[in-house]
Amino acid sequence: MKIKKQDTTRKSLIVTTVVIFFLLIGGVLLYLYVNNGNLNLFSDNRDESTSSVDDEGDVNLDEPTSDQVSAGTETKSNSLKNNPDNDITVKNDDAIGIDVTAVKTQDSDMIHIQTRIKKLTTTGACTLTLTKGDVSKKYPEVGVQALSDYSTCKGFKIDSSSLSPGTWSIDVEFKDSTSRGNATTTIQV
Repeated sequence: MKIKKQDTTRKSLIVTTVVIFFLLIGGVLLYLYVNNGNLNLFSDNRDESTSSVDDEGDVNLDEPTSDQVSAGTETKSNSLKNNPDNDITVKNDDAIGIDVTAVKTQDSDMIHIQTRIKKLTTTGACTLTLTKGDVSKKYPEVGVQALSDYSTCKGFKIDSSSLSPGTWSIDVEFKDSTSRGNATTTIQV
């Protein structure tokens, strides 16, 4: 009669691998704790002297330091120098550049008209006038929204069923207390 001997080498190999894995994880955590003084694995390693958040997580609302002011000024200056879109086309003393950046029919019934105003502002208003031959439709004013390096009219949505088929002229005008601008394009309905 033959006695079957149990294979223990496979089980011991698995147990040894699991133990080594947990020892490695423990070693990494111990290393992080010793070097950083805590186990904050998601630290962003910022210089704490320029951080606006204190140890309790509260935001520092004090006046910015001179280093913070100069860093912000330098960043703004660099972004303005490297951005050609900040060049404003001046037609006269109070005129600014404005472009109709998109005329698109997203749905079968709605026409969306978007603009790009070459001025950073949140004041003022935009008006839209659609013209076809002797027919002219003026739409209510919309406000202005500032984006990163230009502003835009908050948008016009036109129900295309309210327009007769053909080519319509689109005129968008922007005005605020110190400047104005307009742009014209066409759309086929």
